[in-house]
Amino acid sequence: MEEKGQMLCELWLAERLVKYKNDVKTVLKLFKSPYEAYDCDFCGEEFAALSKGCTEALKDKRLDGANNLLDYCEQHNIARVRIGSPYYPPALADIPDPPYLLFCRGNVGLLRANALVSMVGTRTMTTAGKYSAFRMAYELAEAGMCVVSGMALGNDSMCHAGAIAAGGKTIAVLGSGVDVVYPAQHATLYRHLVNNGHLVVSEFLPGTRPYGHNFPIRNRIIAGMSFGTVVVEAAEKSGSLITADLAEGYGRLIFAMPGYAYTESSAGSNKLTQQGAVITTDSRTVINEYNYLSGKRAVRVRKSHISLDECDKAIEELKLETRTVDPSPKVIKLDPESFFDRDSSSSAFPFSVKQELSNEFADGKKNGKTAKSEKNKKRSARKSANVSDRSDIPDATKVNESERNEASENTVLPSPERLCAACEELGITVDADIRTVCEIISRRDVVDVESLSREGCRTEVALQMLSVLSSAGLLCEDVGGKFKLCKITE
Repeated sequence: MEEKGQMLCELWLAERLVKYKNDVKTVLKLFKSPYEAYDCDFCGEEFAALSKGCTEALKDKRLDGANNLLDYCEQHNIARVRIGSPYYPPALADIPDPPYLLFCRGNVGLLRANALVSMVGTRTMTTAGKYSAFRMAYELAEAGMCVVSGMALGNDSMCHAGAIAAGGKTIAVLGSGVDVVYPAQHATLYRHLVNNGHLVVSEFLPGTRPYGHNFPIRNRIIAGMSFGTVVVEAAEKSGSLITADLAEGYGRLIFAMPGYAYTESSAGSNKLTQQGAVITTDSRTVINEYNYLSGKRAVRVRKSHISLDECDKAIEELKLETRTVDPSPKVIKLDPESFFDRDSSSSAFPFSVKQELSNEFADGKKNGKTAKSEKNKKRSARKSANVSDRSDIPDATKVNESERNEASENTVLPSPERLCAACEELGITVDADIRTVCEIISRRDVVDVESLSREGCRTEVALQMLSVLSSAGLLCEDVGGKFKLCKITE
């Protein structure tokens, strides 16, 4: 009975503190156990540090809700991990407003994993973002890191899928009760996580619906559990940026995967790179940073060759909702009015311009007709002087046509050697993989990530080459993430 009494007090306190996260650390300083908090009347001056709302909530000693919660958790195999217990993540306990209690289903031991890394992204992912999230999570999990994400539509689900496909471990942090599957499309993923050695966790009481305001609250757990957060794709007002801001505030590393320029789905993540986030295009960057922080080679990079078929197979097995958006129609429209001030009266140059008029110009301005007449006379004299020599001057039209014909003869599609040279100019080491991609691109009218992968190119190499050759002006993007070769002048 004494053990059950302690559990009831624990759940009673969790009920009271779920709305007052900023008071959790104060309560821990005041009381050694949940039973001490339950037994207190909160009438002394020593409780002034607590918020008024929290104090009023703690004065309510009813245990009906705690009794119901205890029975429900036992019936549905929901474990509870209290702050200060051996299983509670130490990094999460360091944030200013940690959750008092975590409700868990699955492998609770993952909360104490040494190498936890968070991965987040937009729900409206692009095709490139989908495969990039899967590949990054696959490599990190294969190297021994535990991937933390939010089980949301889009990139989050691909992060979980990548970790599962690699045979690694992953944790899903929910914005609802741990027993509420949201989104409903990920019911298969949820069951796989619970039943196959992974973990689903939430600070919200079981049965809590996925209200919109829960997700920003949930994001601080994703950011707080891990040593760093990888942002795959994020729009300018994406919830992923909330997670990144929280992680930065906690002193954690922020990694950003660059995406298409001027597209809504990558505007936020691209902005993170401008603000000092660590740019990453593969797992090595993340792993090396973790090893540096840990002071030892805790995680080793493993070389893996992942095909798009493996990603598609994982999507099919987990029955994931993976609709993607075409970034081409979503290009951000730039409004010239936002850059230029059309009101000349409000414009002010930071420098003064002094213009001195020549005497001739000044005289012409005073007597416009005279200046114009003199100018016409000089022009007529030049014409008459050159009439006799016109036979030696080639026809201007023929000259222009000749130049155009010569230019068209010298305009060709770039060869594999020219594509490789462009890579070297941009600091890319041309190895066998790069050379193969260049040869494929040079003989295809249209290329994209999928077509290059079907011909045996690794996904990350394909993504890198399309980006590099586009920036070099040798490829232009067509509709649907496809690219065409641009002609060059030799």
